[in-house]
Amino acid sequence: MPLPELPEDVCPQEFHSSDKARAWLRAEYVNLIAAIRYAADSGNTELAARLPLALMSFFEFDSLFDDGLAMNLIGLDAATASGNRRAEAVLCNNIGILHSVRRAYDEGERWFQRALPVWREVSDEHGEGQALINLAGVYVGRGTGDGPAAEQHLLRALDIFGRLGNQLGRVFAMTHLTTVYQRMGRLGDALAAGTEAAETARGLGADVIHAATLGDLGRVHEALHDFPAALACHEAALEIHRRVNNRLREARDRLCIAYVCRDMGDHARMRTEYARAFAMLEELNPAEVEAERAKFGPLPS
Repeated sequence: MPLPELPEDVCPQEFHSSDKARAWLRAEYVNLIAAIRYAADSGNTELAARLPLALMSFFEFDSLFDDGLAMNLIGLDAATASGNRRAEAVLCNNIGILHSVRRAYDEGERWFQRALPVWREVSDEHGEGQALINLAGVYVGRGTGDGPAAEQHLLRALDIFGRLGNQLGRVFAMTHLTTVYQRMGRLGDALAAGTEAAETARGLGADVIHAATLGDLGRVHEALHDFPAALACHEAALEIHRRVNNRLREARDRLCIAYVCRDMGDHARMRTEYARAFAMLEELNPAEVEAERAKFGPLPS
């Protein structure tokens, strides 16, 4: 969402690192949540819709999912009341993301499906491409055989972002294609898409997105039984997520490393990473713990 013009007497605070920006957000968090609620209660629909949008990345990366959902729903009510269809689409997309990150994929799909026609209504191809990628991500995450539908969405998104010159959008589409192709048994296509996505993200300096591409590429290397390459990808993703303090994604990286170490026969490290991963998941997103333990299966002796 584009920002409105600032009053002449307002001088925005600037941050010279992401760590300093996050520190400010953590210090002011209670006030920011109160500001959203007050804006909604006092009829300031513009601010009530915009503040949750500004905080979206913080909600996700600090695993503040319940607050994120509540604030984005407040923002959505404000956007709907004011007739701001573009803000409505962004907020629906955000709500879908927060559900999907917690692997509540059915809920995520419902919100992305609500956002998609609104993007088309306001003729915003960037938003349409984003919704298509997020819908494909739901299919990928759910793993229910929706590969052809996901591929169709992602190829459409690649076309949109290619025409718009949006490299980050193309990276998001390619990294999901990596997983789609892997599940379809097209490992050569998966490796090519994953490598291009990782190299592009690294070239753009988009560290967090680069970490996501590395995770997907690591799983392709696992499928190809190139376990040293898989381990290198997951370790690089882990380093990025530790640096930016994204603890949920750190936990998932550690679980990926545990899988690779099991395949490599390094059972000592496997047990260490397994224990650390599940201790973090129990704290950050208990809903996924049972499924992940069942997926991993019994630990080798």
